[in-house]
Amino acid sequence: MIVLSNTNAQTIPAGGTVIFNNVIKKCGCGICFRNNSGSVSLPGNCALYEVGFGANITGATPATPVELSINIGGSPLTETEMIYTPAVANAVGHVYTATVVQACCNLSNNITVTNTGTEPVIISPNPVLSINEV
Repeated sequence: MIVLSNTNAQTIPAGGTVIFNNVIKKCGCGICFRNNSGSVSLPGNCALYEVGFGANITGATPATPVELSINIGGSPLTETEMIYTPAVANAVGHVYTATVVQACCNLSNNITVTNTGTEPVIISPNPVLSINEV
């Protein structure tokens, strides 16, 4: 299990990933994370992992959607797409998603949270990424 956050606000450009600088909790072994990165590596043990992400987000352009998704191996998991459309510039809204992934030895098992939209996403301090073996 690992729970990550970031103590700072971030602006994530299109195609960019959310960075984490705070390990809230880590127990067990096998899940690898380098501080101040946006990637978590799962062991290739063919186990199932629940991956969840929640954050307060906004965009600088009114009535224009901002979008994030959880990715594995660089590919977005479409079932995790989070879209928020601020009514006015910088109006903050909360997004959350979770899914189950299988980490296998013949695949890239890197988990990221990526801006899959076309507009920069502004993330408030303290987003949370949690990964737990199920």
